[in-house]
Amino acid sequence: MLWLIIIPLSILAWYVRPLLPIDETRYLSVAYDMFTSGNYLVPHLNGEIYSHKPPLLFWMMNLGWEIFGLNNWWPRMLGLIALFLNAHYLKKLSLLIWPEKKAVAINASQIFLTMFFPLMFSSLIFFDLWVSFFSLISLIAIFSFIRHRNFWPCALLLGAGIGFGILMKGPVILLFVMVPLLLRKAYTDVALFKLSISGFAIGLCIALAWAVPAAIAGGDAYSDAIFIKQTVARVAIDSGGEVSGATVHDRPFWYFIALLPLLMIPWSFKRSFYTKQHHPFLISAVLPVIVIFSFIDGKQPHYLLPLFPLLALMISDKITRPKESESVKPAVFCLCLFAGALLVYGYQLQPSDFFPNRDDLQRAGIFLILATTLAYSAYRRRRRSLQFWLTVTPLLFISTYIALGSNLNKQYNMQPLADQARLWQDQGFAVAYKGSYHGQLNFIGRLPRPIHKIGSGVTVASFYEQYPDGKLIKIVGPEQANSSHLTMPHGTRVAELH
Repeated sequence: MLWLIIIPLSILAWYVRPLLPIDETRYLSVAYDMFTSGNYLVPHLNGEIYSHKPPLLFWMMNLGWEIFGLNNWWPRMLGLIALFLNAHYLKKLSLLIWPEKKAVAINASQIFLTMFFPLMFSSLIFFDLWVSFFSLISLIAIFSFIRHRNFWPCALLLGAGIGFGILMKGPVILLFVMVPLLLRKAYTDVALFKLSISGFAIGLCIALAWAVPAAIAGGDAYSDAIFIKQTVARVAIDSGGEVSGATVHDRPFWYFIALLPLLMIPWSFKRSFYTKQHHPFLISAVLPVIVIFSFIDGKQPHYLLPLFPLLALMISDKITRPKESESVKPAVFCLCLFAGALLVYGYQLQPSDFFPNRDDLQRAGIFLILATTLAYSAYRRRRRSLQFWLTVTPLLFISTYIALGSNLNKQYNMQPLADQARLWQDQGFAVAYKGSYHGQLNFIGRLPRPIHKIGSGVTVASFYEQYPDGKLIKIVGPEQANSSHLTMPHGTRVAELH
């Protein structure tokens, strides 16, 4: 019944947190362009072809808009749907790995739902929880074949997982699927070569069914982008012999190794997890992928999300055994550590109207201490240790959003600026944006026309020459703002209206 807790938590997150620039607003604006133009083949952003992501998530947003009308809540709901689908199919994978261990399957689903990072991430508009779902589908196909030898159903399911995973975020899904296939001797004697080739071929056909017509319609530059730049060029060997990729997120080799325990809170505090005695399939599917990602320069925490269901299986297999789930002291320590960090960080800040705010952080810390005290008192009466562990992340979730406070919404809410841009366009004015523009206003303002971007050969002077009565949004630092112009919040910067 965790969904009775998670759904209200997600609604709380949607209420407290605005649609965040630049990622959420960008993806929504790509989907919005599809919705208004009717071009579902080649994604566009602010009137220009958008090649950075395949179209499946944008199609899913548009499907909901066609049914429910244009709204903010449906795209946000997709992350929550992906979270629950992962939890449901994780139980199916667990029962294929351990048919006799139903308790492990149930606990694995609960553990996944109460890992801090997947739960927090489910309230965001991103691709990775869906990549995780399609990876799970593919792994279920592999283990179903190992158990039942039903070739064509498994090949079709494997192909569907790979194909739709590629349409969701490109060929990165192959890393999560092909690595355990290549290491299959570690966990099974069943030959998987024919299944692998057939599944890959089916998946490739599904992806090419969109990519080929899109490449033809989008032209040579778009074809080169989706077949080369967003595939081979994302991971290449540089002149120094190192693997390089999305170097805008350049981080050291050890980044994921150090970060993963924090993302797995509270379950990373389970000592029984840190052992070599895990199922060889899970080790084959998790450790090599982490190592490969570590060698790639570009690293983002959400790249690891497809591994979290498998990590939940590892943990569940250990804590479901007798005496492994009795102690709640590590969970209490986790909560107290988080509360202490909030209080100490808040104490060091000066009073401010900006995020992060000292008062909000201290309120969050005090709330977490009180909530931990109440939860531990309830545990002392009932002695249900697993239930106590399952409450940790919901408490951390609530305290996180208390810490974010109202200032986050004031600073990062693009709605006032987008409404102003829409008003100008409705009045017949051309609107230009001087700064790094990634569609922050198109969807939120429901803009009927693209924004003119200053840069890439377009100057402020040339814009005003073409549109003498045009309007300009200029992004500057707070200290650079001109008091003679009206300003609006724009994250850590401000927007000057000219």
